[in-house]
Amino acid sequence: MKEYIGIPYVSKGRSWDGCDCYGLLCIIYKHEKGIVLEEFAETYLDAKNLASASDALLQNRRNWVKIEEAQVRQHDAVLLKVKGYAAHVGVVTDAERGDFIHTLAGHNSAIDNYKRLVWQKRIEGFYRLMA
Repeated sequence: MKEYIGIPYVSKGRSWDGCDCYGLLCIIYKHEKGIVLEEFAETYLDAKNLASASDALLQNRRNWVKIEEAQVRQHDAVLLKVKGYAAHVGVVTDAERGDFIHTLAGHNSAIDNYKRLVWQKRIEGFYRLMA
């Protein structure tokens, strides 16, 4: 998954030139799994608007099933809270270690670890796409 590291952050972006956290999920699913996800960019104001982004993520997860952490595997999504809103998503890269890839405003996409305290207390849940 190293090819996804360093993609610039762009709110509502859905390309290699720039993406937000959900856009990164879309890119990875397209290239790793051959799945084109609905983009939903029109359903939220801006990725920095946490209430709007949270509503978009929570309302558009109809094909995603919440799973227990013990069931997590590569390519599952981790939904994280930011300032109380479930407004940030990452893609699991190594479930055993707890690694995931994500991007945030002001930061290019990078590998992080959801088992670190800073993320662990923000986990809303883990999700798997059921197509």
